[in-house]
Amino acid sequence: MSPHARHTRVAAVAASLIGLVSTVALQTGRASPADSQTDRPSTATYSYDVTALASSSSGSVAFAATAAYEEVAPYTTTYGIMRWTGSKWVTTTFPTFSGGGYLGGLAVSSSTDAWGLAYVGAAQTLELLHWTGTGWSQIALPTADAHAESGVIASSGSTVFVGGGLPGVGPEIPFLLKYAGTWKTETLPTLPKYSMIQSMYAKSPTSVSMIAEACLSTGCTSNVLLPSGSTWKDSSLGGAGAELTAIAGEGAELMTGGAVRTPTSEAPLLEVYKSSKWSSIKVLKSLNNATLRSVSLNSATSAWIGGNQDTESSHTDKWQLLVDRMDGAKWVSDAPKIPGKNAFFGSLASGGSHAWVFGTSWAGTPCSSTATLVGYYWAGKSWASVTLPFGVGGSAMGSSAPDLESVPDC
Repeated sequence: MSPHARHTRVAAVAASLIGLVSTVALQTGRASPADSQTDRPSTATYSYDVTALASSSSGSVAFAATAAYEEVAPYTTTYGIMRWTGSKWVTTTFPTFSGGGYLGGLAVSSSTDAWGLAYVGAAQTLELLHWTGTGWSQIALPTADAHAESGVIASSGSTVFVGGGLPGVGPEIPFLLKYAGTWKTETLPTLPKYSMIQSMYAKSPTSVSMIAEACLSTGCTSNVLLPSGSTWKDSSLGGAGAELTAIAGEGAELMTGGAVRTPTSEAPLLEVYKSSKWSSIKVLKSLNNATLRSVSLNSATSAWIGGNQDTESSHTDKWQLLVDRMDGAKWVSDAPKIPGKNAFFGSLASGGSHAWVFGTSWAGTPCSSTATLVGYYWAGKSWASVTLPFGVGGSAMGSSAPDLESVPDC
């Protein structure tokens, strides 16, 4: 592992059309001392990551928060934010943070209304960002919630929800904030110890659904919280061993995904919520040692799911990318063809007829061969390979294993 800090909580990877050249406005930093703004390095060897990715419901606009890790001394990390305009990626001016910072979450409504969740300074204080079409404004969180150990974000228009886990004396404490010009702390139902908010979907300014996850040495458990008047009801599903990682929705319909884990295997879990009940959906590639990491629901007949499968018992020898698409009344296996021996899923976002899927590809055995950051864009019929204009290192491809949170431990 490189000496520089790896800041991502949940890694996602996004990219622009090949050959796109743009002027990059980025922020750089070092692991010690705290991240700080510096000039862009001129020559270096880099690996690349996207710390957050989100699309509008139409898919006409998307945002990607990026990181470029320098793999040689002085191990500088360079951060940026890129915006999809409908035909190309362009860079946006990275906010100036006191002590440095990076984005760990994004939520997009339109080209003039997007939100980001930033981790700022050595203390990793949470801060809310708002894109209004020309730049990012910065909004401080309430002091009691700013030092959360984790955070996720969801929005419905100008209303934003921020959730996660606060450090406590012993177990973490789950929290949920609502911002609509001013902050309001929402009261959550009683949850198991060590719970934190893992994923959220905001249907409207008054309705947000959540996954709360609690992890112990014996494994993790998930609770699905659905809005019920001014509070939430626990609508857990999946039974023993079910661990949920993502929730998405459209209208009155919800979809959640993850895995059912046993001591010897993992099986993908996908469920849809209709007419006040959950129903299990058979994943096309329902193989052992597979996990769904991303769910994107565009309508009752259009959705994407993504994840990965370990086809070797060692959990490091052979990784396969899983991407399925709901096309009308049927599911279609639609994973892009990725070069190399192994591929590990990073993230997926979709809207309208558009979708992006990204991950890491190894020429040989994971963690011991050259790794490449890969990205693909779907415009309604097929995948096209894409790269982001990182603007550092001369390329958007890593030349060494990128030790991301989205890849197996090396």
